[in-house]
Amino acid sequence: MVGTRSRRSSPPRQDRATTSASGTNCNLHQGEAACPGSLSWYHRPTQCGPGGISTLTALGQVNESMDQPIRKVVIVGGGTAGWITAGVIAAESLGCDDQAVQVVLVESPDIPIIGVGEGTWPSMRITLQRMGLSEDALIGECNASFKQGTRFRNWSGCPDATEYTHPFSLPTDYAELNPANFWLSHGGKSAYADLVTPQARVIELGLAPKQVSAPHYAFTVNYGYHFDAGKFAALLHRHAVEKLGVRYVSANVERVDSDPDGDIAAVALDTGEHVEGDLFVDCTGQKALLIGRHYGSRLVSVKDVLFNDTAIAVQVPYADPGDPIASVTLSTAEPHGWIWDIGLSSRRGIGYVHSSAHVDEESAFSTLIRYVEESSPGVAPGSLSYRTIPFEPGYREKFWVRNCVAVGLSAGFIEPL
Repeated sequence: MVGTRSRRSSPPRQDRATTSASGTNCNLHQGEAACPGSLSWYHRPTQCGPGGISTLTALGQVNESMDQPIRKVVIVGGGTAGWITAGVIAAESLGCDDQAVQVVLVESPDIPIIGVGEGTWPSMRITLQRMGLSEDALIGECNASFKQGTRFRNWSGCPDATEYTHPFSLPTDYAELNPANFWLSHGGKSAYADLVTPQARVIELGLAPKQVSAPHYAFTVNYGYHFDAGKFAALLHRHAVEKLGVRYVSANVERVDSDPDGDIAAVALDTGEHVEGDLFVDCTGQKALLIGRHYGSRLVSVKDVLFNDTAIAVQVPYADPGDPIASVTLSTAEPHGWIWDIGLSSRRGIGYVHSSAHVDEESAFSTLIRYVEESSPGVAPGSLSYRTIPFEPGYREKFWVRNCVAVGLSAGFIEPL
C-alpha cells in the first residue's frame, strides 16, 4: 500500500490510526449496507430477467420505451466513464444463470482521454470491489495514493482562518447528536473537523487511513484515491476484457442506425462492422455523439451561475523522491477561480479552474506558474507541459432517450469542486 508520509521504500505509519468514526473496521461486500460512520451506499443483488439483465439493474433507472430484457449493451467511448460502465454492467451480469449480458465497448483510436479527474470519492472503492478489481493492482499500476478528504485554503476571506479540512469520515452519530451545536458551544475555538472526527488528526500527522495488513477496500478511517487517470483507464480496460468478458472494438463511429420506432439499432464503424445492441451508452465525452448529435438532447448551460469554464492542467514531479504525499486534495482559492493539487505516488497533478470571462489566458497562466513555484521548490515551472481544457458547465436536458443513456461528460459537467 502507498503511505502518506513515506515513499515506496517503507509501509505507511498507521499505529495510531486504528478506529473509524464508528469504532469499527469495515469491509463492504456486494449486497451489504455501509458500515456505520462510513459510506452511505447500499447495493441490491442483481436481478436477472429471462435471458438477460433488467434495465433497472443495469443502470438504475427505468426507461418506459424499453420493455424487453437487455441482452447486449454497446458502450461508445472509453476513458474512465466508458470502462467503469463496462466493468460494472459486465460484473453484475455474471450473476445471471440463464444468459450473461454481452457488453461491447467501441472506442476511437484517434481520440485520447482527457486524463484529468485524478481524485475520487470513497464510493469508488465499492465500485471497484463490485468489479472484482484488486486494490493492490490499482495502487501498484496507477501510481495511486490515499485520499482522505479535501483541504480548502483561502476560501473564508478571514486572515485568522485560512484553511479548513473536509474529511471523508462522518462525525459519530451526527444525525442524532448534531455535533455542530457542541462545536458552537466551544466558541469555534477548534476546527470543526478536529472536534467531530479523528480523521482530521490522522491527515495532519501524515498517516494512512488503514493498516497495511487490512483486507482490500477495508478501512480504519474512510478514504478514496488519487491516481493517474490514464493508467486507471488502461487498468479498467484490461480487467474488463480479460476478467469480465467485455468485447473491445477499436474503431470510429461513422453512422448511427435507428429502428422505425426511434431506438438505436446499431452503430456503423469505419472498419465496416455494424455493432447492434439493445442498450447504447454514450461515453463520448463532450462530443455527445449519441445523446447529443443523434438524439438532439441539448446541453442546458449553467454558466450564468457557475462562471468557471476553463482549466489549465500540469503534471509536476516531486523535487525529491522522499517528499511526502498529501492524503487530501488541496483546493486553493484564487481571485478568478481555484487551484487543485493532487498528490500521487509518482508526481502531483495541479490545475487552475477559472472563468475566461474574468481573467485573460496570460494572467491565468501566471497564477498557475506562481503556485507551482511556491509549492514546488526545486522544480522549474518553465520546463513543464501545460494543457488548456475548455468546458461548458451544464447538463443534458435528457440524459436518457429511447434506448440510449449518457454517462460521464456526455451527460454533463461542472467544475470538480
